Amino acid sequence: MTQYGYNIMGYLENKEDRPKNVLNFNIFGGIDDLSEALANNRIDDIFIAMAGMKHAKIMETIRIADSFGVRVKLIPKNPLLKSKNYKAVTMGDLAVFKLRESPLDHFRSTILKRLFDFCFAFFVLLLLSPLFLIIAILIKIDSKGPIFYTPSRKGEASKTFKCFKFRTMSVSQVS
Repeated sequence: MTQYGYNIMGYLENKEDRPKNVLNFNIFGGIDDLSEALANNRIDDIFIAMAGMKHAKIMETIRIADSFGVRVKLIPKNPLLKSKNYKAVTMGDLAVFKLRESPLDHFRSTILKRLFDFCFAFFVLLLLSPLFLIIAILIKIDSKGPIFYTPSRKGEASKTFKCFKFRTMSVSQVS
């Protein structure tokens, strides 16, 4: 934890579950001794391991820490969250863990990609426009009907858009 700027002073143990003091940290007592530990030591942050703690006890611990102006960090009890890549976010009053983050989750990256996509498409269309004009003329000479086939496609968030393709088949005549 020192690589993250924390100097671990010790911990409080759960009376029912006596863990082995493998790292030789100070034991300030039980969870019920939190007020005394915060009053007698200069502590900026506490970490609460949620595994094995009842919700009411977690909330009481947070309330005590708040009364001393101490920041609280929760360690989730789900072992599936053992990852370096998840990020905690809030959605309204709900805390949510994002297990994987896409580069496009960041506003700056989204804008840069959108700008790149637009510029790249514009220059490709500009460079290939003479070829597209020749293809359009050949389609019109070859058969009657529209030059483009425009099926509807579903995009992101199920938004419908028109996809423009050069028509390669002849238009069927219904009698």
